[in-house]
Amino acid sequence: MLWGAQRQRQRPLKWVFTIHQHSSNRFNEMARVAVASALQHTTLIPVCMFYGQENALSAWMRATKGVRFIAYKPDWRHKLKQAFEKTRALALANSSSTNYKSLTALLATHLRIDIPILGFVDTYVFYADVDVMFLRDITLATFAPLPAYFAVAVEASNLEIGRAHV
Repeated sequence: MLWGAQRQRQRPLKWVFTIHQHSSNRFNEMARVAVASALQHTTLIPVCMFYGQENALSAWMRATKGVRFIAYKPDWRHKLKQAFEKTRALALANSSSTNYKSLTALLATHLRIDIPILGFVDTYVFYADVDVMFLRDITLATFAPLPAYFAVAVEASNLEIGRAHV
């Protein structure tokens, strides 16, 4: 996803991603590979939004040259907790996204909502999950022509949105 409006001067594009304290070893390795490949093969500036208590992965992110680190706790986390509890009550945790298996994972996933209020001076920033490996550079030209709108949809086709109220 990209946020912003077109600007004349080209700056390196910031790649924002989210992680949390309770991620699995497999997820942690994906995050390390994604960051290492971005640093090696692109001009992207990795920006890590981290939720939770500091751990080995957050320490690695802080220590890795070229990575910017934001420890972040959203103001709306109590509302997401209420939604999480509703999904548990409706037994949606077993049939929808794996993010609903853990409140911490759900919060970390939704941190991206606050990207526009983090104070970036960039016209655009690039968001991608960490289950990627960068093989070549990504710039705004990669996305040309830039779209006027973005759509967001649920991950599960059988999720009954009207019943979930989340």
